[in-house]
Amino acid sequence: MLIPSDHDQHRQASVEEAEADYHARVRESLAAARRKDKQRAEMLRKPFGFSNGAWEALKAQMRPGDELWEFCSARASWDALMGRAGYELRRNGRVIAGIISRTN
Repeated sequence: MLIPSDHDQHRQASVEEAEADYHARVRESLAAARRKDKQRAEMLRKPFGFSNGAWEALKAQMRPGDELWEFCSARASWDALMGRAGYELRRNGRVIAGIISRTN
């Protein structure tokens, strides 16, 4: 998982890496939800939780040769409460779809 730095960041990722990063980030929330709200826990268990439908739609668009890239905006955007991070699907070097996984 990329964290805010002085510059915008991008790195290529796999579907498996993206889903593992999500699960690592929500591990504590999932444990708390299991104790309190089984329906919420069930949703958090899916990759990207409540945004799972958007994630699955992004994956469904993938074709051989496409690339999945993680992105994170620069620290200044997070300090200004406009930060965002997520994943974008690139085809022939162009972004064709994306999902925001974190904002502030």
